[in-house]
Amino acid sequence: KKATGLAFPVFWGVGLTEGSWGILPRGVQLTTVVGKPIAAPQLPPGGSASLSDEELSALVDETHTAFLHAVQQLYDEHKDMYAPERVRELVFIE
Repeated sequence: KKATGLAFPVFWGVGLTEGSWGILPRGVQLTTVVGKPIAAPQLPPGGSASLSDEELSALVDETHTAFLHAVQQLYDEHKDMYAPERVRELVFIE
């Protein structure tokens, strides 16, 4: 940095062949859990333009609440199987 005035990032990862150095990210285990679909209400003909701002906001809030409830239910069902040594619980921030 002293010579150029710039700080260059250092990339650290794996290469394309096994055991080589490169800039690809290191692999980690990722578990995906899929739940039941949530029911999203149909918009009337004309789409969101046919609804008032209050009606549209209520519809979005209702669907968002259903989504958060479904995510919480999935977490509660699978947390002990996939995260038995967790240090905190799931928290939604508004």
